[in-house]
Amino acid sequence: MMRMGRYMTRMIAFYVSLLSLLLLPSSLMAQAPWDVNAPIVKVDRELYLEHYTDPETGDTAAAGANQRYVGPELERKEIVTWAAESDTPYNPLCRYSWDNGRNWTELEPMDPPEYISFLPGGERVFWAPGWAYAYDPIPQKTVAVWMHQIIPGDGRYYNHAYIRTSSDFGQTWDDPKQVTYETGGAAYNPEEPVSGTNDPLDPTFMQKNRIYAGQELSFRSDGALLFGGTSANVPTSVPMGDINPYNITSSYLPADSRNIGGIDLAGTWNGATEQYNWTSSNVAWVPRHVSSRGLLESSVAELTDGRLLSVYRGSNHNITGYNGGHKWYTLSTDGGATISDPLEWTAPASTPHRPFTT
Repeated sequence: MMRMGRYMTRMIAFYVSLLSLLLLPSSLMAQAPWDVNAPIVKVDRELYLEHYTDPETGDTAAAGANQRYVGPELERKEIVTWAAESDTPYNPLCRYSWDNGRNWTELEPMDPPEYISFLPGGERVFWAPGWAYAYDPIPQKTVAVWMHQIIPGDGRYYNHAYIRTSSDFGQTWDDPKQVTYETGGAAYNPEEPVSGTNDPLDPTFMQKNRIYAGQELSFRSDGALLFGGTSANVPTSVPMGDINPYNITSSYLPADSRNIGGIDLAGTWNGATEQYNWTSSNVAWVPRHVSSRGLLESSVAELTDGRLLSVYRGSNHNITGYNGGHKWYTLSTDGGATISDPLEWTAPASTPHRPFTT
């Protein structure tokens, strides 16, 4: 009898639930769950930036925008540019948000108003902040890596990295300080007029301390600023036959180019000089038949166990028979003083060191 009573109780509860559903208003029954239980946010899609078309030539340029945090309270800066070829930006505009993107200032031309200029001899020069921004709470300044790139008539790209700091969230900048890892390089300040003592075409400036700006700035647990660079010079002690045994060429890199390496740099703030003191790692590299343009677009971060992980993009431009383009990485166990040989970004069961033959 007790079992029968429990059974009848369950059946009554079931029919009561079913009856309550049948008696719900038809309008409520037809509603989707997200209409009955409204989500915490609503996302609308709209066209933010439209490509540009020249009314006379019909040439088009793609619109691009990127945002970065530039302050301690989630202050943001956005830079808008247009690119008609490759990733070369023109006509940069910028705006700011002081409340994490809820409200923005009006878009205004950046200073400098153009990223691209030309020297009297026709050499193309790029001078502008790159992707890497951060707010450093130690000096209480916004920090950015600015990149100087010059393309003379020899077809090579000469990249150099500079650190600039700002006390107003990137609206104005202090003097640039070049990031160096080699001795004997001539000094050059892109903010000063070109002269005999400040010449970007000085071979000892162009060929020394070559770095392409990495993707971001991060921090070590001790507060040091971390910056990953690429297109760094492989030391002259390494034979060219090891770097490029198959005489491979690729975009902006002739066969004898040595600037294919990756490097980690760590900066500690010096309050007395009001600038960073930089230390650099060794230069890691893979041969040209493994990545025809070397290690590219570095990002570096500290792992929870204290090691530094640096990740790079490879390139299979003009090479066949090895593998497709993919990621590479290095590790450091001493805070970036030394980094490992590059490893392929693969499944854990297969992580070979760089191969020197196909």
